[in-house]
Amino acid sequence: MSLDIIRVFNGILNRYVFLHVSTTYCNCNRVNVEEKVYESPISWQDAITIAENVDPKLSEICTKNNSDFLIDEYQT
Repeated sequence: MSLDIIRVFNGILNRYVFLHVSTTYCNCNRVNVEEKVYESPISWQDAITIAENVDPKLSEICTKNNSDFLIDEYQT
């Protein structure tokens, strides 16, 4: 979704700034989250490639095995 928003933003004339606030949500494994950009272990291009090509069953297994410690702010 963020990539789609950036594509729309790039099509706007007279644009000044694009701000995407998600540091807290994407660093929920940290005890203290600072207002800074944390280095990613992989590039955004690789993350998109993986997301678009991963086997759905493998994704489900990995999610179940690796997300117990993460906080899901989007659950209702």
